[in-house]
This record gives sequence, structure tokens and C-alpha cells, in this order.
Amino acid sequence: MTDLFNSDHIDTALTASTTSFRLMHEALWDFQINPYDVYQDAGLGSDFLDDPERRVSIEAFRAYWAAIESRSQNPNIGLLLAEHAHISPINAPMMLLQASNTFGEGLQRFIRFRQIMDPLYESTLVQEGDTAIFCFDLQHTMFRQRMECLCVFFCRFFQMATDDLWQPRRICFQHPAPDSLQEHERILRCPIEFNRDHYSIYFDAGLLQHTLFTRSPGFCAYNEKFAATLLENVATTGLVASVRRTLASILEFGDISLDKVAEVLNQEPNVLQARLRDIGCPFNEVLDSVRKEIATRMVIDTNDSFQDIAYVTGYSALPNFYRAFKRWHGMTPVAYRQEASGQHC
Repeated sequence: MTDLFNSDHIDTALTASTTSFRLMHEALWDFQINPYDVYQDAGLGSDFLDDPERRVSIEAFRAYWAAIESRSQNPNIGLLLAEHAHISPINAPMMLLQASNTFGEGLQRFIRFRQIMDPLYESTLVQEGDTAIFCFDLQHTMFRQRMECLCVFFCRFFQMATDDLWQPRRICFQHPAPDSLQEHERILRCPIEFNRDHYSIYFDAGLLQHTLFTRSPGFCAYNEKFAATLLENVATTGLVASVRRTLASILEFGDISLDKVAEVLNQEPNVLQARLRDIGCPFNEVLDSVRKEIATRMVIDTNDSFQDIAYVTGYSALPNFYRAFKRWHGMTPVAYRQEASGQHC
């Protein structure tokens, strides 16, 4: 098996763009599902699509699909939504695929930059003889409906990019087979296997050399630089968010060392330290920021004792907490709480 392209692993806080939500928005109406009700059910708010830069956590993603399943009561809603959705290149990875010289080049770019759109799965492209295999394995558990929706989306997008020349030879899912395969067979129109090791789509490897009608070398070169910047921003934001979230969860237990955070994130301490330093966010500064945020919120929003707040933020001695708080705000936590509540000494 020849590995043609493997997406670089970038540690993120597992947030995805709103691309898939936008693609599904109108399709939900087709099934008498009010998308704004779904957004509310998922805790996203009815106006969350108003911000094109917003990214959505994996928890919100799961809640979104849980709400769709609950409101639709349709065991094949994922397949059907992707079948009805209007597929268009609305983000950098999709546009770069279409602007590439060949489908193979475009698919490599799509894989490389897919984290801009959705870092919740790892994608690879391998070749076995005359068959190419596009794999899209999840980093975390997700609903069957979400994965079947993603599969149909890939199939439709690849067909659109190649003027309908692309067709799947075989599709494999990791999850068990549903009770009925009628809709799967109608929509996917190829052999389907379940309980497999990978989520994967098999197709004719010859199509990797297919010249795309939509190719645009100038557009591709310019936007590849833009996409690289977006990818770096996603990686940077995700790494810092991961470290901050880890620190917040372990502060009160005392061991807030770089080694402990690296262990939780499954990274080598020196590598994590270097990555944080390279993006201008040294570990000690991130730690100090997390302590400041938590301590400030607790001083304002709770009546907890300062001893308890010091403990929660990882300070074993109250005087150390007082010195840190005065460095952050120019006053003691006592004065800060009084000022926040409108009571002045």
C-alpha cells in the first residue's frame, strides 16, 4: 500500500468551522426541522451563524446532531440531509481542490487544509493498485448520522469537482449496520460495509490524474498561502486553548507543571514548551493568565473565601495569592471585591 498523502497532525482544541452548519441549514427545512430550534437545543444560540469566524466545540457538535436526531426521528437523517444540501465550495479547502490542476493534487490540498473546516477527523489518501482510498477517521466519537452525512458530502463534492466522473467503488463505515440499508443503497449506489477498521471511500485511482475544468493556477497559488495562514491560526488557537483547558482542570490538585500538562495532552514536555514559545505564548504566561481569569471571576461572582480561591487557583500559601492578585489588578482581592460590588473602603 502506497501512502500518497497523510494530513499533518496538529493538536487543536477540537473546534470546527461553521461550514457544515451552513451547508445543512437549508436542508433541515426540507425535512420540516427548524434549524434555529436545533441551534437552541444545542446551546449555540439562534444567531451563531452571524459570525463567519466562529468555531464550534466538539461538545456543541455532538449536541447539534443529537438535536437533529431527536427532532427528525428519522434513522437516516444524516444521509438524507447530505443528499439535499446545496454543495458549493464555500471555504478554502474546497476552493483549493477545485482550483488545482488535477483531482489528485486538489484532494491532497483538501486533506492538508481540512483542519480549517473540520479537525474532528483525520484524513488520508492511499493507493492499492488501481484503487485509491480516501479515509476519514474520527479523532473522537461522533454520531452515526454525522459520519454518514460526511460520507455523502464527500461523494457529492468529489463528483461535482470531476464533472460526475468520480464514482465510489466501495464505502466502509466503522459503526454497525442499521436495521435497513435501503436508503444507503439508493444514495451511495455501491457496495457498503460496516464494522470496518476505518471510515473509507474506495474509487478509481486513475481519476487522481484527471484534469479539472475549474483549475486556476494563479488562484490556487494565492489562496494556498492564505489557507496556510488560516491553518496556522487554527493550530495556534487550538494549542493554547488545549493548554488553558488542561490547566483549569488540574489547578486545584497542585501539580500544574509543564510535565503534567504535557502528559495530559500526550506530548513531550520539551516539544510542548517549544511550540508554545514559538507562537509567543510561553507556558508560564499561559498559566498566569488562567490563574488570573479564574481568580478574578471567583472574587467577583462568588462569596468564597480568599483561602479557597487561592487553593482552587493552585496557590498553596495565601500571601502568594495576594501578591499575584495585586500584580494583576493593582489592588488586593479584598479591595477588588468591594469595588466590584460597589462598596468602597
